Amino acid sequence: MKKRPLNVFVSLVSAGTMTAVSTLSAFPQIVYAEGSEFKVTDDYFKYEVNEDDTIIILGRTKGEYEEDKLVIPSKIEGKPVTIIGKDAFRGTDYSELVLPDTVVEIEESAFQNTDLISVEIPDSVKKIGYKAFTECDDITSVTLTPFIEEIKGSAFSYSDSLEYVYIPNMPALETDDDYAAWFHDSGLKKVELADGITKLPAQLFSTCDELTELIWSDDLEIIGKSTFSGCGFTEMIIPESVKEISEYAFSNCIFTELTLPEGLKIIGRSAFSECDNLISFEIPPEVEEIGSRAFGYMDSLEELYIPNIPAVQNNKFYDSLYLSGLKKIEFADDITVIPERMCSGCEQLEEIIWSDSLEEIRDYAFSDCISLKDPKLPEGLKKIYSYAFTGCTGIINVDLPLSIEDLGYRPFNDTTSLKYLYVPKQFPSTSGEYAGGSAFMNSGIKKLVFADGITEINDTFSELPELTEVVIPDSVTKLGDYAFANCANLTAARVPKSVTSFGKNSFNNCRGCFR
Repeated sequence: MKKRPLNVFVSLVSAGTMTAVSTLSAFPQIVYAEGSEFKVTDDYFKYEVNEDDTIIILGRTKGEYEEDKLVIPSKIEGKPVTIIGKDAFRGTDYSELVLPDTVVEIEESAFQNTDLISVEIPDSVKKIGYKAFTECDDITSVTLTPFIEEIKGSAFSYSDSLEYVYIPNMPALETDDDYAAWFHDSGLKKVELADGITKLPAQLFSTCDELTELIWSDDLEIIGKSTFSGCGFTEMIIPESVKEISEYAFSNCIFTELTLPEGLKIIGRSAFSECDNLISFEIPPEVEEIGSRAFGYMDSLEELYIPNIPAVQNNKFYDSLYLSGLKKIEFADDITVIPERMCSGCEQLEEIIWSDSLEEIRDYAFSDCISLKDPKLPEGLKKIYSYAFTGCTGIINVDLPLSIEDLGYRPFNDTTSLKYLYVPKQFPSTSGEYAGGSAFMNSGIKKLVFADGITEINDTFSELPELTEVVIPDSVTKLGDYAFANCANLTAARVPKSVTSFGKNSFNNCRGCFR
């Protein structure tokens, strides 16, 4: 709002009387006026007159004030007081505040770091500025109204003594501000949400580590980014109305039990990450999307059942369990595809119970699962995509199912504990979608045995630095390009007379090989 500068100095000369005594044209144009129209005191407010003939209060004049109560007048010079200006009473000692019903806006840091005990916002207020009441350690009560249209970030944050707040259904809740954080790191223990509320803004109650009780709105649909991150709940039952839980919404919480609503559609990135005490939970049947690390870094989560939800079917269960404590995972029998990076980085994973219908394992699905010793791949599996088990340094056995039709690029790369591999008769003769397959590149395989009946060996087994022995059956007639290239320690490779076709660089950089 534009302000019309004044160059008048107003001073109290007798009880109830104000007289202009000088004109200041070369100095900042600040007006001093009596503190209350209802009584005459020695207290003064600094203020300016806006273009619409309303008053913005800028603070108090210099001096000592012993009273604890701050009464903001409804009018000065007959003009309504509508705005409390930026930093107006910041750092003052007032413990009680009375705002008139003419005020429509409280600007940034207007009452920051004051000794206020309670704050009652009148119905007239539409906007509350950034940090307007932050760091008010003595506040025990905040009363909001349904008419507030905007509340900026950290408006009531760091209020250590504030234990309860009721949130009415107000337009301010519709904000898309990523840092709403109205009550961030306050002393809240209980929060009540009015019915009619459909959305909670970002970081609204973040780091309220004493918050243990929550009365939900029956109409809530969206829980915003980091809304309850770091809160003190020991149990979390999310109401059935909720459809979306945004990123980091409950990250770093301490609850041991979690109940998700049946109709939930979206679980955002890191929504429950670092919930170290959570032991188990069930994924609802209608979830369409689960973001990266949504259940990551959960140290106590050891087992999880994965239903055949839309998020699995649509490959939107991406990197969601990263660095969790998961030891066992079970897939529903009707799951046909394991999504990309689904269990990537699950370093404690030891056991996988596969779906009977499984056909594909997507890129990086189990990468860096270093405790996995034997994936026990199921019959019926047709394709293992690129890097699916890369970095699984604990794998000591891989039984390739007869149903395998295609291997992507380096699906078992860096499986350094794998020393022996048997290649079944039905193993695909081509490396699939990539040239230079190197399916087991940099693995620890020392001995490679091909089943009788295989007719062609491709580059799937190139780049095996530990390989020393290969058993090739008489059924093989062709060695493809780079079939055993860069197997630097390969010294025993009897190539049968049945092999009549050698591709380019079949034994490139191999020592002691013969054909």
